[in-house]
This record gives sequence, structure tokens and C-alpha cells, in this order.
Amino acid sequence: MKRVDSDNGKIKWKALSSRVLGESEERKPTKVGLKLARRFGNRYAYAIILIGTLTKALTSVGQTAFLGGVLDYIEADLGVKRSTTSVLYSSATLLSASTIPGLGWAMDRLGLRWAGMLNATLMGLVCIVLGSVVSEPVLLTVFFYLLRFLGQGGMQLIGTNLISNWWIQKRGLMQGISGAGVSLTKTGLLPVLARVSCENIGWRLTFAAIGTFVLVFFVPLCSVFFLETPEMYSLRADAARGASGDDDAADRPSKERELEGKTLREALRTLDFYAVTLGCSVWTFNATGVFFHLISIIRRDLHADTKVMDSVVPTVYLTCAITSSVMNLVIGYLFDRVNPKWIISAALVLQGSSIFLFSVNRSVPVTILSAFVFGVSSGSMNNLYGIVHAYLFGRKHLGKISGLGYSSMVVGSALGPLPLGLVQSNNLKQQAAAMYVHCALSIVGAFFALICKMKPLVPRNKAGKGTATPPREDVEMQHLLKEIEEEADDSGDDDGEWEEE
Repeated sequence: MKRVDSDNGKIKWKALSSRVLGESEERKPTKVGLKLARRFGNRYAYAIILIGTLTKALTSVGQTAFLGGVLDYIEADLGVKRSTTSVLYSSATLLSASTIPGLGWAMDRLGLRWAGMLNATLMGLVCIVLGSVVSEPVLLTVFFYLLRFLGQGGMQLIGTNLISNWWIQKRGLMQGISGAGVSLTKTGLLPVLARVSCENIGWRLTFAAIGTFVLVFFVPLCSVFFLETPEMYSLRADAARGASGDDDAADRPSKERELEGKTLREALRTLDFYAVTLGCSVWTFNATGVFFHLISIIRRDLHADTKVMDSVVPTVYLTCAITSSVMNLVIGYLFDRVNPKWIISAALVLQGSSIFLFSVNRSVPVTILSAFVFGVSSGSMNNLYGIVHAYLFGRKHLGKISGLGYSSMVVGSALGPLPLGLVQSNNLKQQAAAMYVHCALSIVGAFFALICKMKPLVPRNKAGKGTATPPREDVEMQHLLKEIEEEADDSGDDDGEWEEE
């Protein structure tokens, strides 16, 4: 007979409330998770990539590329002008930015598994319930806010941090593989499918279908397959061979190891944090500003009828998506070998170049070329902003640090639609001037990133060496190589379940 501590089988409301309201108690492995760890061992890290990718793909519902693609159907149904929706969207996104740090706090307090289930459940209900009752600007603002908060914020942070917890030395490559699939769905496949769905069944039923999928499929998947950290299940990061302790460690539960990393206060004292925050905020400011108004700009500037729109818009979206997907893989590979400041700077310069091309020539070929350059920039930043905080500050307080950094990005995303939304739609000079502002901000962000050092908290191993022989000064990986201490005899506790060998 052996004793197995498990969270499954009972709803421990007292434990959950203590996590939310009081000091977070030590999280324990689930019974199903222990079986998965015993069955797959360290190879489960590869399954985490698939699970994290699906989680990040669901963030599309709250992303500007998706919402901008269906916005004209919402406006036509509610009788709202584009200038009004721009203000409502920006207001909702700003409100989302102010509350996203709470997501990071909840992730560190509740753990990724509970936070993921709660976030997905709320997002599914929002798509089904609010999507069916929105009828006025106030409810539309609430709808935008919850989609941005739960979709763009929650699903992105949870999926990214899940992968970062399981991969350290190969974090860039694995996030790149994940980002390639996310880019195809977020900026290519889902926006196009959403427009087709809106044409056939309407935007309300489209959101209802998405919400049903999240509740029926993703929430149970999150409950079963979300294994938060390899240490919790006596495994090692980076799919390294062998358990983190003795050979039989995977056959019994272990207490979660203490993770190393800087606190939020320590991160805020570094110039690197502000350089990354500014660079990512500028990038989202520009990306949101362009994508939010992309369809209306193409329709007006190209004098496009319905037939031309049906051919140009999918081409622009798919060009950007495919290019971004390929660049996610390339940047993921480079991130493990190159200082991220060079990637941030190059991505911002490319983004500024794309917007400049779009502002000086509005022909179809140049529009598609601009989408290609924008996709290169998008692929660089989509992968980087999800892993750079773990690279610089470690995993111990990753939820709080990444939550605050991501909220700053959402502020940029909130303000992005305003410059092009507030200028006169028929005044090309004002429109071009607004785009030049976007270009100038890209140059400023690139310069700020270049003057920083951005050294990793965990010194990199040589390429291809993995985590088998980490350097002695590797403060985050040391705990992964320590033998798991023999658990004290806790036969007097009442929280566990008995399982026969």
C-alpha cells in the first residue's frame, strides 16, 4: 500500500478559497496527472506544447485580427458607425489592460490548471450569453472588454506560461513551434472562417458556436491534461532524460520544488523590463491600429467592390499568417542563440517599414507586399513577447511579471485604433500622417531595446546540449538536478487517498 495525495474526486472549497483569499497553499499533483507522468515520463513536455498551442489559439476570439474581421457585421446589425466602435473598442481594451495584472496574480495563486478552467468557462459563457443579447453600445463595450480580458489576456498568458514552465533551455524553439500554429489560426484561418460563418449564420451564432466548443471540449481538456510544472510530478524540464530525483520518483508524488527567479519588484528595477515593455507596447499599438481599420482602408483606398474585397482581404490575411507562421519557427530557433534585443529591434523596424509602404502606395501589389513584411515582424514579436519575461526573470513569479508586462501591451493595443479612427476617413493626408506616427514610434522602441543588455537569468548552454549538463551558476536549473528528498511519514494526515500497489 502506498499513499497518494490527490486533488481529484473531491471539490475542496476550503482549499480553493484559501488560495484565493489567503496565502496560497502548496499545490499537489492530480491523480490523473500522476498517471500521465508515470506513463509518458519527461516526454510529456511535448504534449504540453500541443496543449499550450491550443490554449493560445483560443485567444484569437479576443484578438484584433479576428474582431476586426467580423466588426462590419456587428456594426451593420447594431447600426453603429466605425468611429463609435473604435472608441468603444479602445475603452474596453484599456479597461482590460487595467485588470490583466489580476490574471497574473490568479495564475500564481490558483495555479495554471484552476486558472485555465475558470478563464475558459467564463469566456465560453460570454460568447454564448452576451453574444446573443448585445443590442446597444454599453453592452457592446462590455462584450469587447470580456473578450479582450479573457481571450487576448487570459488564454494567451496561460498557454504561454504553461509551455515556459516545461521548457527552459529550448524555450525559444518550442514557443516558436507553438507560435507557428497559433499564427496560422489567429491571423489567417480563424478570421477568414469567421467571415464565412457570419455571412451564412450571422455573427451571434458564430460566437455561440465558439463558446460551445470552449465549454464542451476545452474545459475538460484543461482539467485533465494541464500539468503545471514538471517538478510537481517528479519530472525534469526540457524533456531531459531521467527523473528529477531517483529512478522511482515518477512512481510516487512529490512536493513541488521551489522555483528560482526574480520578484516583481526586482524586475521593475531593471531597464530591461521597461525596454521590453515599450517595444511590445509599440508593436501592439501599431499592429492593432492597422488591423482594426484594414478592411475599411482597403475598401476605400482601392475603391474595391465586393468581388475585389473577397479576393484581396483573404490574400492579405493569409499572406500575413503564413509569413508570420514561418518566422515563428525561425525566431524560436534564433531566440535560444541570439540576444532578444536584436530580435525586438529588427521586428519594430520591419513593422515601421510595412506601415510606411502601406501609407505611400495603396495598390494591390504593394498592399500584399506590406502584408508580407508585416507578417515577418509579427512572427518575430508573437513568439518573443511570450518568452522574454521567463528568459530575463525566471519562473518563480512569472505570472505576476508577465501579467503586468502583458497589460502594458494591451494598453498599446487599446490606443492603437484611435489615430486612424479619429482622422477624417476621406482625408488621405491625415491618414498618411497618422501612419507616419506609427512608423516613428517603431524606431523609438527599436533604439531603446538596442541600448539594453538583456542578459538571461539562466545562462544558456551550448546549442543542442539541452539541460543534461547545465553550468554551475545556473540558478534556476540547480533545483531540477537535486535529488528529491524522501518524503516524511505523513500517515497522520487525512487529505490523501490510499491506492493499492
